[in-house]
Amino acid sequence: MVSPSPTKGSTEPQAKIKSAGYRWAEKVETRLNTGLRSLTPMVLAIAFTAGFNNSPTGRTFYEWLNANYTPFQINAWWSWGVTALVYWVGGLAYMAVDLLQPRWAAKYKIQPSATVGWKEYKKILLVVARNQVCFFRPECPTS
Repeated sequence: MVSPSPTKGSTEPQAKIKSAGYRWAEKVETRLNTGLRSLTPMVLAIAFTAGFNNSPTGRTFYEWLNANYTPFQINAWWSWGVTALVYWVGGLAYMAVDLLQPRWAAKYKIQPSATVGWKEYKKILLVVARNQVCFFRPECPTS
């Protein structure tokens, strides 16, 4: 049985503190709001891709791409380049918010007391860059 006594420095009962790390312990409204919000980038990306592919600009771009590059170059370097660009732009934006800690972002922070400094971020950036360079392996298209 869980003891209802509060933990050191807390006024919450022990049972509530233990369950705080689990998704089922959150309010239903919070879970639904988080789930819908997390789908937004994916839905926007799919809508943008579908719109771009079906536009005259998209067709012109793909014709240019196929006229100037081999299938291997498109698969290996263009795919990797776009993926890396999206990954790094998003990651660096979140890193900037974490390092600069603007006042508007404080209410969205999940761990308000936890901070990662520039020294740790340099290590993280080097590991991520090394992993992307060392473990990237282009796939040869079969034709």
